Amino acid sequence: MRVPAWGGRTRKDVCGRFTLTRDPITLALRLRAVNVRQEPFRPRYNIAPGQPVNAIVQAPGGERRLGRLVWGLVPHWARGPEAFNG
Repeated sequence: MRVPAWGGRTRKDVCGRFTLTRDPITLALRLRAVNVRQEPFRPRYNIAPGQPVNAIVQAPGGERRLGRLVWGLVPHWARGPEAFNG
């Protein structure tokens, strides 16, 4: 196994899961986003591809705001989100 320059280990099996433990207001303040709706928040520790998540998105005018997106990768050649299992 090759060791990268940063000292970590290279893995071939990446599942694409992550956690989201910061509330939307804290994220918005840290990332300078505006127009954040106050909504109930619960930390999530196993977000998988295909699940909705809060994310900071940048509008065409440059304004950052909190948006709801679906986490995952859909390659340009896939017929839809269900067609890719990478």
